[in-house]
Amino acid sequence: MRQGIRVLHYQYLYGACKEAQTILPKYPTDNLFDTIMNLYNKRRKRHLSCFLLLHCFENALRSTLAVEIANLYNYDVDDWFLKKQGRNAKENRLLRQVAAILAKRQLEISTLQNTFDVFELFSLWDLQKITEDHWDTLTPLFKSKKRYKNQPLAQ
Repeated sequence: MRQGIRVLHYQYLYGACKEAQTILPKYPTDNLFDTIMNLYNKRRKRHLSCFLLLHCFENALRSTLAVEIANLYNYDVDDWFLKKQGRNAKENRLLRQVAAILAKRQLEISTLQNTFDVFELFSLWDLQKITEDHWDTLTPLFKSKKRYKNQPLAQ
């Protein structure tokens, strides 16, 4: 039983049709639809694998920034995000960013338990802006030499 077409990404479909046009003279087929759909699915899976890598990168950046920001702005308790006013301009920008996201999503600050909850609210774009704002503090994380099993990693 053949499944029906649901929603297709037209650029992938167009690319699959162009690819089918180039391979059909070499490998003729009786079922053009299945050939095109196989090529389409191959393109879609390749695209999804790229997003998996981006997702892994985003999670690593999110957790790294959460730990570093918590270490930077907390004293004894993980509560920097509950403050009304920060100690410096960078902290104030971050607090305004958190407040804006909470307002946009109609969430209360009391729903946030810790820094990791706060950083779950941020998009990749937000993480980039936080990294830029705190670059002077975060530079050693990204520029220091890394080792794995006592071997230096390439930079």
